Amino acid sequence: WVCLKRRHAEDLKPAGRRGLGFWVRGDGSGVVVNVQLRIPRPYGGTIADYIFTVDFTGWRYVETSIRERTPAEAMRWQWDEPILGYTRYLSDLNMLHFAEVRVYLNNIPQGKSVDVAFGELRMMPTFDAVFSDASISLDGVEEKVPFAMKSGEYATREADAWRHWDIKGNLLAAAPASAWNIAAGRHELAFSVTPPKKTTARARICTFAVGTGVPALRDVLPPEAAVPMAYEAETATLFDPAKGCSYLTPVRIRPREKATVEFRFTGPVKGGVLSFDGVRFPVRDLAPEEEFLMKLPGVYGGGTHAVSFEATSGGCRIGAVKRYVLLAKGGLDR
Repeated sequence: WVCLKRRHAEDLKPAGRRGLGFWVRGDGSGVVVNVQLRIPRPYGGTIADYIFTVDFTGWRYVETSIRERTPAEAMRWQWDEPILGYTRYLSDLNMLHFAEVRVYLNNIPQGKSVDVAFGELRMMPTFDAVFSDASISLDGVEEKVPFAMKSGEYATREADAWRHWDIKGNLLAAAPASAWNIAAGRHELAFSVTPPKKTTARARICTFAVGTGVPALRDVLPPEAAVPMAYEAETATLFDPAKGCSYLTPVRIRPREKATVEFRFTGPVKGGVLSFDGVRFPVRDLAPEEEFLMKLPGVYGGGTHAVSFEATSGGCRIGAVKRYVLLAKGGLDR
C-alpha cells in the first residue's frame, strides 16, 4: 500500500459542507482507494474512510456524502499504520476542526505498478430532499414505496409489510405488502426514484438474505431447543390518518404457544376503537403523552392475529406486548 498526506497548519471549517467530490483517472488495475478524512484528537479523534475500487479506465467523477463512511470495508485491508486515539465507528465528524486528508492505495498487484491520478478534492454543501415516488423492482416486477421519505429517513420491506422510520429509528408508519416468494438462485433487484429538482438523488439499499428459519419460530422443536419465552414486545406504531399512517401490523404469537396480549396507547386520541381478530375494544380519550394500557381478555394461540384501529381524531402511538403462558402438567401456568 501507499499513502499521500495533506495536513493543514490550521484546522479548516467546512461546517455545513457535507458533500465530498473529486476526479480520479483510473487504470483498470483493481487497486483499492481509500480517501480518508481525519479530525484531530482534541476534537473527537475521528477517522472517516471512503473506499472504492478502480475498476475503470480514464477520468471519472466520484461523489459521496460525508455520512456515507465505509469503516467495515476499510478494516478488511491491512494498512500498517497506528490509529491510537482515533475511532472509525460510532463517532461524529466535527467539521469545525477538519485538519487532514489522506489518500491510500491498496491491493496493488504484486510485482506491478499502478497509474492512478487525482484531481482537486472539494467539499460541497448538501441539501435535504424528499423522495415521493421511489420504487423497487424484483426480477422486473415493480413495487412502489408507499411513503414519502425525507433525507435521513428510511423504509424497510419485510415479508408482508412496509415500515417507515425516521433518522433516529422511530417508527413513523406501516403499510401492508404482498408476500414475496423468492426461489433459490440469482435474482435482479433495482431501485428507482425521480431526483428532486436541482439535487442529486442518493439512496443506500441494503439486502438481507434469510436462510433456514430461526429455531424458536419453527412449528416443531426438539425438547432441548424449546426455550420458553415469557415476554415479547412489538415495535410501537404511529396511528395518524392525516399523515397516511393507519395500518397496524398483525400480532404474531409463536407457533405451538399461547399468550395474553396487551396494548399500550400514547395520546392524543379521541373516539378510539381497537379491533383484534374482529372483536372491538373501545379506548378512552387520551391527552397528548397520556398513556393507557389495555389488557385483552383471554389467552390466544400461536399464529397471526389481525389488528386494526380507528379514531375520530388524534395521532397516537400503539404498541403490543405478548406475555406467554407455559401449560405444564397439572394445568399450571407461568
